Amino acid sequence: MRALATVVAIAAASSLTCAHARPVPAAIASRSICSALRTAEPPSGKELVVHGTYRTSFEVSDLYCVACFESGIPWVDFAEDVELPPGVRLDALGGTVNVIFEGHLETGGGFGHLNAYPARFFVRRVLKAEPVGKIGFVPSHLPARERASVCQQ
Repeated sequence: MRALATVVAIAAASSLTCAHARPVPAAIASRSICSALRTAEPPSGKELVVHGTYRTSFEVSDLYCVACFESGIPWVDFAEDVELPPGVRLDALGGTVNVIFEGHLETGGGFGHLNAYPARFFVRRVLKAEPVGKIGFVPSHLPARERASVCQQ
């Protein structure tokens, strides 16, 4: 299931473009997933570039920053033709990855495993992916070094 896929990156490449992908500027302007979620009227359906920590494991595929982890975070699904930078692949290994995603946010509840997520971020393009760890635990249960590396705000 693609929703349970993880972004696994070996970020050795300095360029974030592929032959078929649009070029990515060196400095990517993005807003945190928390910022996108806390706006008065979440930009449901509007294309966004967001950053955060992508977490996946058994029945988990979500995007968070520590600041909004407890207040409701989005489930993550990927387009079948998602654009990926070199060295990044989607597979079922699981883990924790700091990312910049381009896609759209849907709100209204009923997303993800057991319809438990209040929102969903649908990824059309992965702009950046930096592995944090191979375990997709909640931030409070990550090893200290990994916990310090995840998106905070």
